[in-house]
Amino acid sequence: MGKYDWVLSALSGLGFRDKLSLIKKFLSDRKKVEDIVKCSLCPNMCRFNCPIATVLGDESVSPAGKARIALAIQRGYLEADEENVLPLYYCLGCGACKAYCVFGFNVAELLIPLKEELYENGKAPRAVFKLAEKLKNYGSIYGERPVGMAREGKVLLLLGETLRRKYPELEEKYVRILEVLGFSVKTLEIEPYCGLLPYYNGMRNVAEKLYSELVDTLRNSKADFIVVSEPSCAYLLRHVIEKYGLKLKKKVLHISELIYDRLDELRFKEANVEVVLHEPCALIFKLERENILREILARIPNLKLKLPFRNGKNAFCIGGTEILEEMDREVYERLINERLQELKEEAELIITSSPSCMKKLEEAGGKVVDLVDFLLNYMEV
Repeated sequence: MGKYDWVLSALSGLGFRDKLSLIKKFLSDRKKVEDIVKCSLCPNMCRFNCPIATVLGDESVSPAGKARIALAIQRGYLEADEENVLPLYYCLGCGACKAYCVFGFNVAELLIPLKEELYENGKAPRAVFKLAEKLKNYGSIYGERPVGMAREGKVLLLLGETLRRKYPELEEKYVRILEVLGFSVKTLEIEPYCGLLPYYNGMRNVAEKLYSELVDTLRNSKADFIVVSEPSCAYLLRHVIEKYGLKLKKKVLHISELIYDRLDELRFKEANVEVVLHEPCALIFKLERENILREILARIPNLKLKLPFRNGKNAFCIGGTEILEEMDREVYERLINERLQELKEEAELIITSSPSCMKKLEEAGGKVVDLVDFLLNYMEV
């Protein structure tokens, strides 16, 4: 069912002139009314696709529920106290709501102006200020940034903090697959921060500093283009930095996008193994590459690829959880465990293309392999 089908169904019983009048009003009103108002008045058509609302079953943390609270605070009907602002931060920024919104809204984006105001006025939750302080001090929420190997080449590979800190053995494999594809690889000894945490949580001054540092580093790298391990980093560089007046003229690709573009050059051995695919929500909802991982894995002969019940534009997101993990560990664990159990119903071995998703699923007890690692195991080089 398409996201506009319910509109067509509602209009089906009307005469031509009435239909025309309502459609004109619908289109003109879209431009006149504030987006947060439209969202707050919506009957929550996207609610079922929100992972937080699914886990908690609480209307206040549903997409339209958060919009209503935000609007009430902005209009002065609710005090901006801790109890009232807290539901706004039960949001992963995944964009799953956008897939079923007739206006194409990502509720996380609509909440940013209010979150910036709350942060500026000291009224955001304590977890926000705690992580903001770490980002200010270290450019990371985990302490000093990890140190890796510096290499010289034409393509800059941003491995990301999770990969370098948690999976350092994957660094050589990412370099290897780029070399197999014919590229000379450049890596940095210490990488700049490339995450969406300050953007979606209103830490504007922190975001401006970190994103400026990121863009300056990439501009000065002299690389032909940039490849990243995290889909969210690709989204940040392609779509978010411009909101801070920054521009990067270099092409940015997630590793799966580069592999997909060169797929005809690769040959694979048979893989008589059963796997289930966890598609990172940033790849689906932000980069809009819904089928890319399936098409890559479909090239491996005899691979038994399973999909969880919630997949594609209905994928269950576990990314963007830094604030949630700090603010409400119990809900964070429920979220990850719900996804893990759904995946394990299909197969024991899970494949994903996001080191941060891999880390969360592994820590919950899952057996997970990175896409690059898996492909290299079956690639005929």
